[in-house]
Amino acid sequence: MTGRGMRELIRGQLLNRSLTFYGMRAGLLLLVGLLCLAAGSAKAQHHMMSVRVDTVTGKAGDTMTVNVYYTFAGESPFDLHAFNAKFDYDTNLAYIAGYITAGTASEPLSIYDQTHLGIVFLSSRGTDIDFTKSVLFRMRIVLRQSLSDTAWIRWVAFGTDEAVDSVNMQDGWVRTPTTTAHTLISAQREVVSGVSSGYFADSVRFRWPVLISDVSGANIKSAELQFVYDYRHLAFIGATSTSQTSKVTALHDNGTAVKIDFESAGPKMLGADTLVNLDFYALVGIDTVCTKLDSVRWTPLNADAKIGVTDVAFDSVCLYGKLRIANVEQQVRKPVRFYPNPAKDYVVMTGSDATTLKVYDALGRLVTASEGVHDVWAIPTSLANGTYRLVLTDWAGRTETKALVIER
Repeated sequence: MTGRGMRELIRGQLLNRSLTFYGMRAGLLLLVGLLCLAAGSAKAQHHMMSVRVDTVTGKAGDTMTVNVYYTFAGESPFDLHAFNAKFDYDTNLAYIAGYITAGTASEPLSIYDQTHLGIVFLSSRGTDIDFTKSVLFRMRIVLRQSLSDTAWIRWVAFGTDEAVDSVNMQDGWVRTPTTTAHTLISAQREVVSGVSSGYFADSVRFRWPVLISDVSGANIKSAELQFVYDYRHLAFIGATSTSQTSKVTALHDNGTAVKIDFESAGPKMLGADTLVNLDFYALVGIDTVCTKLDSVRWTPLNADAKIGVTDVAFDSVCLYGKLRIANVEQQVRKPVRFYPNPAKDYVVMTGSDATTLKVYDALGRLVTASEGVHDVWAIPTSLANGTYRLVLTDWAGRTETKALVIER
């Protein structure tokens, strides 16, 4: 079957079915299957596309028009009659209200099906997208009234009815003028030494303070803290609040997961202090083990709270056993040095045993991550000039944070 015949088949099938973009109807599955079949059967022509969601600034309650840009490179003429796009985003922060094609590269095409999660474009007149225009289409984004931080829009998939070797998708952001609801939950590294000289765990009690950033602008009256711990190394005892503006009202522990409810001691939580002290028994064995709390979440519960991004910076708990004390001393890390700083294209690291490197921007958003990091880290060209926070994690789960300035 020719490429033109395949497109006519796709068009005929689409016009005879009513699609729900993320529903269970067979129409969407047929579209995706035929798009893949057409791409797989077509002769490779080295076509590449890059699509990205724009970044805009607005206020809570605004309706924003967000451009979706694209670039195209190919070794031969290219006809694009249909494509589909899927997105993901935090529905507490914003939602997609519709799509606009007027004045874009997709204006010759028709919107066959659309939802708040994605869209299907299809030519009804045998025309192609207009490659002379840089905007592929536009989205109408409505910001929630409670938004007081940064909302994200992420790509899930992008598919076409013609063979494309690769599609590079870049996420977008909707920023507000202030970030009063941005929250940082953090805990410093804890070291617990036991006296075990055998194969049975030695239970050592310790207290782990959890810090919270200034949240006075978020209007939080009640909230919940959740986390998961490794029962093989820790036994949770309880939680004690020492905050001047919040108190613990409920606690649930099922042996691996904990939920702690808080209420404000006054009109609202102010933060900028110790949110809660977590009490544990450390089950210290004969070896040295470092463990971390996982799935840490901070969730405001009152409906009129401002919604924002929560950045979690929990370090590890290291349990030092008696029989391996010599090895423990050998594992003391040397100071980690970065150079050059400011950096342009790369950073050299000395004294680091890091296996993972994560990079956060000034708003606390994770912008890139690298695995298998050793002595040299190549800075991605996608990172703009500015100050970033680098978090290095070694094989034992220990972390170290460094500030890095990028100047190109």
